[in-house]
Amino acid sequence: MAQAWGTITAFGTTNPKINSGSDFTVVREDTGVYLIDFKDNLFSRTPALCVTQQFTHNDHWNDFGNAGGDTRDNAIIIALDKRHAKLKTGDADGKAQDRNFSFIAIGD
Repeated sequence: MAQAWGTITAFGTTNPKINSGSDFTVVREDTGVYLIDFKDNLFSRTPALCVTQQFTHNDHWNDFGNAGGDTRDNAIIIALDKRHAKLKTGDADGKAQDRNFSFIAIGD
């Protein structure tokens, strides 16, 4: 079983920053739109992917005092195959916005 995972700081940056993770790279294609490239030949078929937005408006992932955002602040998968994942993050009004996010992809 192969896997790729990561935590990415994207809020307030032009280039997303990988905080932790393995076997991927990430680039910002547009406001709130990110392309994850999995390591070559990591997956032989399309993996399962889970992605979620991290709310704080900074790079402090450990801000447990933050009251959090609106549950409509979210991340969605736009496209997925064995080599790439494209996702979009947004605000509580459904508008694309650069946001921090985390993901895990698992498969064979």
